[in-house]
Amino acid sequence: MAVRTLGQERAQHAWEAVQAAKEGLGGEFKERFATPAKKMPARVRTSGLGQTVAFMRLKEGAEVVKAVADWCRRRGLIGKAGGEGELLERFRKGTAADVRQLTAETLAYLEWLVRFADGAVE
Repeated sequence: MAVRTLGQERAQHAWEAVQAAKEGLGGEFKERFATPAKKMPARVRTSGLGQTVAFMRLKEGAEVVKAVADWCRRRGLIGKAGGEGELLERFRKGTAADVRQLTAETLAYLEWLVRFADGAVE
């Protein structure tokens, strides 16, 4: 079995998340997943990860936040439960280094998620 790079792992997870969202959301995929995914990196850079996650969970993009939380759980950045609530909790209770790492990993993951979501919009 070949060793995969972190970038390949991110891409694989993002691809699977987009395919699952497209199947699960059907005609609402663009509105509920692709568009919020496209907006999320700018929101993170402008408002921070915690505020962005809190906003998106309640207003738009909860499915995107779930994908990000699952990726962070797989990377060991949040606990085994891995839900969006745990992502916020880690942001709230973590050190400055934890927050920087979560933010950097989220932005790197979103590069792939946005690419695949854009490609999946019909």
